[in-house]
Amino acid sequence: MKLGNTLKNVLGAGLLAGLCAVAPLGHAATATTTIDVNFPSVVVMYHYDTITLQVDQTALANYMAGGAAACGGDFCDNLTGTLDLTGSPVTDLSGAPVSVDANVNPPAPPATAVPVTVQNAVGVRALGCSTYTATVTDGGSDVSMTVDTVNSLSTIDGAGCSLGLALGDLIFTMDVSQVTGGSDSALFDISIVGNP
Repeated sequence: MKLGNTLKNVLGAGLLAGLCAVAPLGHAATATTTIDVNFPSVVVMYHYDTITLQVDQTALANYMAGGAAACGGDFCDNLTGTLDLTGSPVTDLSGAPVSVDANVNPPAPPATAVPVTVQNAVGVRALGCSTYTATVTDGGSDVSMTVDTVNSLSTIDGAGCSLGLALGDLIFTMDVSQVTGGSDSALFDISIVGNP
């Protein structure tokens, strides 16, 4: 009888100890949470509405005179050489008008096409795109101005989108033989697209 009770007590104690070992001491739970932050695609372009270039008066006078040596003020006053009109004597002194041709013949201006590059005239930065497509078209320039639609913004076109600033040049050619004076304009229509 004592042996049976002892055996029951030992088995009971052992079972109770085993149950205590398996049972957790507290409660636990685990999970994973993902927070998605959605950003819109944004392209920000920086540009000037108007850029004014001032042509130097002396440089223009030198150009028009074909490189005459002494230019200043509103004119060039020095043509090389002297003029001898003894080969065209005045033979009629009756009071009739006298006409003698001095035939000023300065050298022609050099080239009429003058390429102009306005550096870093356009900037762009973007978020949510891979590369830029930059295009330039002529927006109705004066006849003396030709917009370079191929090489303008070439450093932006195809560049990778970034919050870092990408800069591009605007390029055009002035045909000085077509300039009428005053102010002529090159008009650039600019488009920059962020590609997905």
